[in-house]
Formats: sequence, structure tokens, C-alpha cells
Amino acid sequence: DAEEALNQFAKITASPNDDLEVRNDLAGAAAETAVDAGCDDPLIQFLYYRYATGVAAKTFHERQERYRTTAQALENSGYSPLWKLHANIYAAEILWQQRDTNLWRTVEQIRYQAIGNLTQALQDQTLPVEEAYQAADAVLQMLSHNTYELTNAYTTLEPILFQNRARSASAYLIKADYYQIYAWRGRGNGNANQVTDEGWRLFKERLPEAEKSLNKAWSLNPHDPQIPTLMLSVAEAQAKPMAEVEKWF
Repeated sequence: DAEEALNQFAKITASPNDDLEVRNDLAGAAAETAVDAGCDDPLIQFLYYRYATGVAAKTFHERQERYRTTAQALENSGYSPLWKLHANIYAAEILWQQRDTNLWRTVEQIRYQAIGNLTQALQDQTLPVEEAYQAADAVLQMLSHNTYELTNAYTTLEPILFQNRARSASAYLIKADYYQIYAWRGRGNGNANQVTDEGWRLFKERLPEAEKSLNKAWSLNPHDPQIPTLMLSVAEAQAKPMAEVEKWF
């Protein structure tokens, strides 16, 4: 059952849109059976708290603590950096869910660990483009409401991206993802009439960087569907003419 849980989780991370709900349920059920049998492996424990249906009966604070301890146990284990990354992201999210400032230092530390996991994972040049992008996007989305953390994270990641993946579309795809998130961070999420002049300036300044990076990514790999998917979002945000948008369908 522990092995089955790991197999299902590997499929979730490799193909997150492929029968996601079914794979979540399978991973959760297998992890729950393993935990009930006494398995204390940190990854199985994480899968249990992430996907098992029985966890809903536990208190919110108990789940917070379990996510924190399992993420730390995984961090100290020999598991791959990508699996550590997922555990750290979920731990940071649940700990900060109620914006309890007493937990901020812990959240900050866990987020820092997730950035370190991503940095380590991106140094593996055999890591598939899809997995590299999804991992980077997960980290950038985690930090998307904190400009300081977001920009510091990308400043750390960029040299590694272009040192190891300069000829890979994934480096430019991740760069584009960052600039799109960074653009929206500058604009804010309010309605158009609520955006300040400075917000519009930052939005219009940063989105072209995302567009430029996506064009470069597409020139390197015109078969990756993640590139036009992100380009459609960027083009829509820029209010591009429909004829130009349709090129990416």
C-alpha cells in the first residue's frame, strides 16, 4: 500500500491534469491503509494528510502541525527535492491560511526550504520540461502575494535556470511565468477602475518580458502546449487583437 501511494503520487506530479481526482483518491486510500498499518515513512505520512479522506475529521490545528512535522521529516530525508518541495508548499499554505502572525517565521522558513528544493531540482538537466515548469510555478504562486519573497526567489533561480537550461524552453517558460505573476503583483487584483497609475505602469512594463520569453521558449520547443497556454493568458492581459491571440490556439 505504501508503494501504491508513492506510485499514484508520482503520476499526480507528472500528469496533474490526467484523472486528477481519481489519482488523488487512490493515493489517499493507499496512504491511509499504510498509515493504519503503522507506516511512519514521511512521504507516506504527507500523502495521508494531503489526500486521505479520513483527515477531514482532524482539527485544523492538528492538521497544521502534522503538515509542519511531515514536511520537516521529508526535508531531512533522502527523498527527491521535488517531493520535499510539494510537502513544504502545502505546509506553508496551511500554516499561513489564517494569517496567524505568530507562525510567520515558521512559514518563512518553510518557504525558503521550498525554494531550496526547487533550486536543487532545476540543477538536474534530465528533469522533464513539464515537471520543471510545474514545480517552479508552484513555488512562484506560493510567493505571489509577497513581492519581496517573489523577486528574491526568482533572482536566486534565474542563474541556475540559464546555466543549466540555456538551450531549453523550460528556462524561458519559467521566466515568462515569473514575469506574468510579477506583472499582476504590480497591478493588483482589483477592478480596472481601482488600479493606480503606478499599477498600470508596472503591469504594462512587465508583461512584455513574459511575452518575449514565451516567444523564445516557442522557438526552442514549438511542441510544448504549456507555452501557448501561458501566452494566451499574457495576450489576454495585454488586450491583444483577436487575430494575434488566435495564433496561439
